[in-house]
Amino acid sequence: MLSARDLRVAYAPGVFALDGVSIDVSPGEVVGVLGPNGAGKSTLARVLLGLQSASAGEVRIDEQPLSGLTIAERARRVAAVLQDQGPRFSFSVKEVVALAREARHGAFTRLGPDDLAAVDRAMRAADVLALADRAFDALSGGERQRVLLARALAQAARYLVLDEPTAFLDLHHRYAFADRIRALADAGGAGVVWILHDLDLALRDCHRVYVLAGGRTVAAGAPAEVLVPETLRASFGVEAVLHRDASGRAHVLVQRPV
Repeated sequence: MLSARDLRVAYAPGVFALDGVSIDVSPGEVVGVLGPNGAGKSTLARVLLGLQSASAGEVRIDEQPLSGLTIAERARRVAAVLQDQGPRFSFSVKEVVALAREARHGAFTRLGPDDLAAVDRAMRAADVLALADRAFDALSGGERQRVLLARALAQAARYLVLDEPTAFLDLHHRYAFADRIRALADAGGAGVVWILHDLDLALRDCHRVYVLAGGRTVAAGAPAEVLVPETLRASFGVEAVLHRDASGRAHVLVQRPV
């Protein structure tokens, strides 16, 4: 399990980005993290990855403290797709995805046949194989996000932390991305922490969700039990209803801001 207990991160004395937040995800689960802008979602992602320190609380991976793992050990356990992420140099798409395998083995390691096969599978899964020889910095925002997903998949980690990975994707690739993530979990693969704004995707593809507001957890549980009018009003400032279509699938219908 990837778990965090009672995380606290302060912007300034008495002003908290996270204030006592706890979360856990097991392999085979997609766990959504929702909330308005400034709720602390991206801070939570960075703390779970060890990219930002918490002033209180602890992150553990499979019962081991994150702080006690080397960078290579973390890379074998947790992969990420973050906002505004990617190399600052003109690498090809295939080179960007292959960086994930170096993260597992160490920098400047010669990749073997198994590594190259993993890179190829990841690019196919993220639908970027046709972009393999393109320069990463010449891609559109949506194409870059798909390449970064491929890099995370190539890392073959036990857990994935995704910070709004569908933000720049068109409608087709947004739902294709969600399908891949859910299929990965359902196959008994990675446990996924997915930070997102799309409430319908959360209802469709998450096993559980946490709703943050003001750096605190205000609700947690099954999506259809959490994303109810009272929570949406208090956390997001909107009047909304939960509607089920003819197939029984739930959708959030936003009516107006409060």
